[in-house]
Amino acid sequence: MAWVEQSGQHSWRVRYRPTGTGVRSVGGFRSERDARAYAAGMATDQRRGTWVDPAAGRTTLAQWVACWLPALDLDERTLESYRSRLRCHSLPRFGHAALGAPELPQNEQQKRGVNDHPRSNEGTRKPLRPVQTTESKGITKKWA
Repeated sequence: MAWVEQSGQHSWRVRYRPTGTGVRSVGGFRSERDARAYAAGMATDQRRGTWVDPAAGRTTLAQWVACWLPALDLDERTLESYRSRLRCHSLPRFGHAALGAPELPQNEQQKRGVNDHPRSNEGTRKPLRPVQTTESKGITKKWA
């Protein structure tokens, strides 16, 4: 069950109690009406069985990869290629980032991996392929 409360002079938040934990909140609503609409949407999603806890976006890429890689049923050479790209490129740069974090590539140049080096696209686009592969299977869309 979610409820709405004012959190500032002109801001509102939705508080909720997920099973097995304390109270969590989603803030940043400019009106009580917007917060109530969000809370109603949460309740609807819970009834449908499609609700995802907003705090689930705090899972880092490194944590997610640690669960994802062992679950793959691929040729050993493909897995080694994924491990290598993740270890050398993606995890050092994004491993600490939450999957829902805004610090992932934001502008078109970063998405394409463009920089001053003439062969920059080769080295920066490939590391995200394992993560992009999961996107095509509907697992995540956070790195698109």
